[in-house]
Amino acid sequence: GADERGFAALAAAKFEDGPYIRVPKGVRLDKPVHIVYVGTADGQAQEAHYRGAVVLEPGAEAVVVEEYVGRGAADFFTNSVVRFELDEGAVLESYTLMREPASFLSVRDLRARLRRDARLKAHAVALGGGLVRCDANARLDGAGADVELNGLYLAGDRQHFDFHTNIEHAKPQGTSRELYKGVLDGRSRVVFNGLIEVTPDAQKSDANVYNKNLLLSEDGLVNTKPEFKIYANDVQCKHGATIGQ
Repeated sequence: GADERGFAALAAAKFEDGPYIRVPKGVRLDKPVHIVYVGTADGQAQEAHYRGAVVLEPGAEAVVVEEYVGRGAADFFTNSVVRFELDEGAVLESYTLMREPASFLSVRDLRARLRRDARLKAHAVALGGGLVRCDANARLDGAGADVELNGLYLAGDRQHFDFHTNIEHAKPQGTSRELYKGVLDGRSRVVFNGLIEVTPDAQKSDANVYNKNLLLSEDGLVNTKPEFKIYANDVQCKHGATIGQ
């Protein structure tokens, strides 16, 4: 963790637990793996730091569900870093469910690396928590890799949801899709920053990123910025954002 920054570095310094899943070459799991993180804040303020990894060997397939829940009215800080390593032809579908109480602050950092022809679908659903930040970073490190990032959020009262994504097309013929959608009520806040970078070696890349929001109150606020950094000249890239009453 010496090269980590911010909350990821804090997790590297203080973590005591976290899941490790390895699926051998060619194995297809017939049931999802369900990981539950439980925070208890009955008394004084608490914190928990996790680091985990999901490793799929060539041709392996799996579905992984991570669920964050808790109880208690005291302050609780959840800080987790999860790494996905997908070898050649591996397929992973990931679900992250944020359902913690309003007194909880959560930071979740996903780092994924995909080899040739690997495929990742990662879905983030934010329903609970007072302040929630979900980062998703993916590097397409093999030709023909495919990543899809989806987000859904329902924010109310004074909830604050923060989504930062970064997809790097490092090899040719990669495909990436991002779609984050949400509904805001009360005085809630949402931040979305979706960056896709296409390197000079990533010709024939196909990428798009969209963020769509619906406001149910006059006091809800969205700050949204889908963006590209394109250093190749044979690509298809599209982006957009909407905020509607």
